[in-house]
Amino acid sequence: MNEARPGWTYLVGTGPGDPEQLTVRAAAILASAERIWFADAVSADVVGMTPTERIATWHGNAAGWLEWRATHDAPAVAIAVPGAPLPALNPVLEGLVRMRARVEVVSGIGPVTAAASYAGLDVQDPRRLGVGTPDWTDTVTRWRDLGHDSDDEVVVVAHPGTARQQSRTTTLAALQEAQAPAGAVAAIGRACDRREHRRWFDRWPLFGRRVLVTRPEHQLPATTAEIRRRGAEPLAHPTIALRPPPEPDRVLSALDRMGDYDLVVFTSPNGVDGWWRALEEAGRDARAFRHAEVAAIGSVTAARLAEHGVVPDIVAPRFVAEELATAILDAWGTRRGGKVLLPRALVAREVLPATLRAHGFTVDVVPVYETVPAPNADALRRTIAEGVDAVLFTSSSTVDHFIAALGPATASLLATTTVASIGPITTATAERHGLRVAVTAATSTSLGLVDALEEHFSRTAKA
Repeated sequence: MNEARPGWTYLVGTGPGDPEQLTVRAAAILASAERIWFADAVSADVVGMTPTERIATWHGNAAGWLEWRATHDAPAVAIAVPGAPLPALNPVLEGLVRMRARVEVVSGIGPVTAAASYAGLDVQDPRRLGVGTPDWTDTVTRWRDLGHDSDDEVVVVAHPGTARQQSRTTTLAALQEAQAPAGAVAAIGRACDRREHRRWFDRWPLFGRRVLVTRPEHQLPATTAEIRRRGAEPLAHPTIALRPPPEPDRVLSALDRMGDYDLVVFTSPNGVDGWWRALEEAGRDARAFRHAEVAAIGSVTAARLAEHGVVPDIVAPRFVAEELATAILDAWGTRRGGKVLLPRALVAREVLPATLRAHGFTVDVVPVYETVPAPNADALRRTIAEGVDAVLFTSSSTVDHFIAALGPATASLLATTTVASIGPITTATAERHGLRVAVTAATSTSLGLVDALEEHFSRTAKA
């Protein structure tokens, strides 16, 4: 079994800070341990994987913690630290071994490995690599013993493998006087050879940039993960949340009349999710669609339907209601007068149902979810004040509630920030609020938006 077992203690290394760089075992333990003590330096992204009620803070007091553990034998517990679990947790490990406690050390990517992978250092000669703990005294002494001189060039990599990674060149003499940032790695001599030919991470267009993401919380993971993969730091600030429809009886009524509809139209993955929740609660499945054709807006909505076993008959190429209306009319040709079910948000643009009605269709709009503001205005202001390189808007609703949270000064607050939009409708909404949109994705998906942002920064870097 991969899960944490009762009575066991797990000493977990969380790697550089990106949740995707956790080992499979570490991710399983963090997901299942009943209580986890996180060191302060563990990244917020990793801590955020654990429900708040299971989180405690690790202050490094091994003796006190071991005393607690001796009287609490039942739960599965873990201590999580950045990088590798040892040597930071050596005192805890030794105490648990003395107690004959059940313990497992769960490996993590250490700073040297991260620096080698992300900053191009050569690990074949480990004598010429060192980690600051908490200064460089031991490393400098060892290198002098190897024959290195005071003016020999040294490369220091801080926060390796994260969007905050920084590399600087100094000398051995200067290193001796310098403080060592937590987890920093220094390299000298052959360990630095050909580093300029191996650097890749800090050369990406999005590297080191702070990107604010405003989409709903349940949609954040895929987008923030894609941002991290490009070397940027995602800042998650949902401006909207989704909640059940205000009139569930309308949804149930539409479910009872599924056999009456000729066409079911989905305008977002959220609409698919909302409809499917109601379908499953009613004890039904994809067979409910057997009498109707299905239309979807964009590839992402089509993919969400496919996850439920429904392959749409009509797919608009872009995430734009006008294009979906055109695709439906083209597919139906001279046929008119069909009955259409449109499960969607409570508040949405009326262009699609209005267009279909104008061409003889009967359209039942059934709200399957409602968009409401996510209350985070103060946190949003603090993040922007700390500096943001780009803000991503994934719908008109995210724009509207972002403006509502920050007020009339929003445009000036974002004067030096790149505003990026998922598509033309969202761009029009942002511009109507006075924002200057620098990036509009050609492909209206979260991946397409991140691609467009990267392309934008790549062009500006070359300009």
